[in-house]
Amino acid sequence: MLEIDLSLLIVTLFVFMVLIAVLNKGMFQPYLRFMQERDESISRDMAEANRNGDDINSYLEEADKIIANAKHEIAQKREKVVLDAKKLADSKLEARKSELESELKEFNVALEKERVQLLNSLMSQVPLYKETLKAKISKI
Repeated sequence: MLEIDLSLLIVTLFVFMVLIAVLNKGMFQPYLRFMQERDESISRDMAEANRNGDDINSYLEEADKIIANAKHEIAQKREKVVLDAKKLADSKLEARKSELESELKEFNVALEKERVQLLNSLMSQVPLYKETLKAKISKI
């Protein structure tokens, strides 16, 4: 049947133990060290990413404040420009209105003079019209 050789069993056990020791020193320990370093690196990167996220949030808040201030300033400047433009338009409109009123007064004065001249001209010719009218009536 099966014979167990004690010396062969001891040699095999010794080779197995040497193999475990060599593999532990050459492969398992470096692999475990690599895994631990990788975990530490991931932890550091996550912490840095969280800090970067906080920085980004603070930068976004600051940018939002700057944009809000800029919008407020733009609204104030736009309001000022519109107000200045309205004042300028009103002043131009008022100047043109007063100019047209003065032209209207001059036109009314000239028209009144012309009316008086026409009336005087017609009054001076009334006797002539009367004579012409009498002559026409007498012909009928």
